[in-house]
Amino acid sequence: MEAYEVCTAADGEEAVERARTFGPQIIFMDLAMPRLDGLEAARRIRTLPNGKHMRIVALTGWGQEADRHRTRDAGMDDHLTKTGESPTLCRAC
Repeated sequence: MEAYEVCTAADGEEAVERARTFGPQIIFMDLAMPRLDGLEAARRIRTLPNGKHMRIVALTGWGQEADRHRTRDAGMDDHLTKTGESPTLCRAC
């Protein structure tokens, strides 16, 4: 809508591959994905040549404090918990 290019992945392994080939600035990552969960996908993305420069945000139904620690330990920059409504994302992200 605002000249942003969007790419999606159906599972964690595909997310890592898309991060490698597409090189996004920001990634919204579900944690409960098939083949490779979001935590391990984030860890692998961080090892990519440009992976340290990508902003990775967990977008998940898991919102306990322990879940937030796990996403932080996996190298994610932020943690958004899914609700019934879609979050409004600001340009400052």
